[in-house]
Amino acid sequence: MSESFATELERLSTPVAWLDGAGLLQGCNTAFASWLGVSARRLQGVALSINQSKADGALVTGDEELLVASIGALVVAAPALLNGQSARNVSLGVMTRADGAVVFVADHEGAELPLFWRSILADDDAREGAVPGGSGTTSALTLLRAARHVAEAHGGRMSVDCLDGLTSLSIAIPPAK
Repeated sequence: MSESFATELERLSTPVAWLDGAGLLQGCNTAFASWLGVSARRLQGVALSINQSKADGALVTGDEELLVASIGALVVAAPALLNGQSARNVSLGVMTRADGAVVFVADHEGAELPLFWRSILADDDAREGAVPGGSGTTSALTLLRAARHVAEAHGGRMSVDCLDGLTSLSIAIPPAK
């Protein structure tokens, strides 16, 4: 991509990302990075696929900024907790359940969240020294706990599912009334 075209994309308030032929994110504008709540540098090289075909026009009401930040946390926070594993592919999907709830799912393929982190995500113990691994893991854990609280504040829930090298983090929000 030419430098002048990248400069023009940067000026847009619309989130824009560009991928290579393998689906790896090569770059994005500031609006896209802000949309996911992370820096553009952290997104480089992440395989990103977005599937919204199963959402069927569902409507979610609530604090849009908090919901967007929580969805971004599902994508960017998990890698810090993967104990050196590196997800080969991260996909973000949205679907509507039979009960009308809208479910946002971030699948981290090729990396399974250790059992320790699965249990500590449900605990609100934020005492100093309660979280091993330093500031990166503490920040990631804080983001995911905040996402859980945002889901609960909207009447929904956050789930963590791990199986055979796949970690799925999801937020389900009940339908708008």
